Amino acid sequence: MAEFNRIITHYDFDGVVSAMLLAEQFGIDSSEVIFTHPNESKLTNVVADAKTIICDLPYFPNAGAWFDHHGANFRADIIVPGKREIEKSCGRVIARNFGLEDRFADLLIETDKVDSANLEMTDVLDPQDYILVSYVVGANYTDPKDVAFNRHLLNLLPNTGATGIVNDPVVRSRIKDYLTYMEVAKEMVKEQTSLVGGVAVMDLRVAEHEVRPEAIRYLHYALNPEANFGVTIFHPADNPEEVNFGVGYNPFSKGEVTVDIGSLMRSLGGGGHAAVGGTRVSNANFKKTYNQVMTSLTE
Repeated sequence: MAEFNRIITHYDFDGVVSAMLLAEQFGIDSSEVIFTHPNESKLTNVVADAKTIICDLPYFPNAGAWFDHHGANFRADIIVPGKREIEKSCGRVIARNFGLEDRFADLLIETDKVDSANLEMTDVLDPQDYILVSYVVGANYTDPKDVAFNRHLLNLLPNTGATGIVNDPVVRSRIKDYLTYMEVAKEMVKEQTSLVGGVAVMDLRVAEHEVRPEAIRYLHYALNPEANFGVTIFHPADNPEEVNFGVGYNPFSKGEVTVDIGSLMRSLGGGGHAAVGGTRVSNANFKKTYNQVMTSLTE
């Protein structure tokens, strides 16, 4: 492959892992890793060029390489180096492509679990090791502190095991804050969640407490195992004029995946996998989008 000097990746744990693998492969410094949201591929806030690699995101115009695992994002008209393959994580796709699966075996197993929502109840209510770390990833990609943390984590991942990362002072501080937050979050989730036709709808737009989407992304599933699907609604930290929809099959439900959520979210301007996905819309389009989501999940 050609020489690359920049990576644009998703801000979640799989995005951090994916960027780390590419940084290792191409010798790219963590300061050249940009974290962003899938919707930015349609905007002009983040610009790619021929020396930019896109990973765990839809393709950005002019990028020189692209790695992704979201089938809903794949485009036959984009012919660039990289790998697009439906897998549990983008990290898995990249590691397999470059022969790194053995070196990062434990990390990839946990990344697969988190990004595909293939979790046990204890992974949500009493998380450990890499799964615990995944919940403290900096989700506000416009906040310099979150960006700095994700780059710090990216630098730790290649040569530090799960125990070492959890005990790193910077990571440990965020974990301590996360565990304190979760005591409040459990009550918030209960207060803000309602069951609608077998769907656990968690509307956090008017929540009284701080909303940390990555921290609680699976909590309402664990607290509502009878629901077949979950919908999380919140204002993204970078734009209160928009609404974020996170939609997924409940991994703790005994029901079957009857809706291709990734395709549904793509039809609404977002993307994802068969079992989980999301999109962002303007406040003006909230009601229309909500009705479309709920109709698809309950019909």
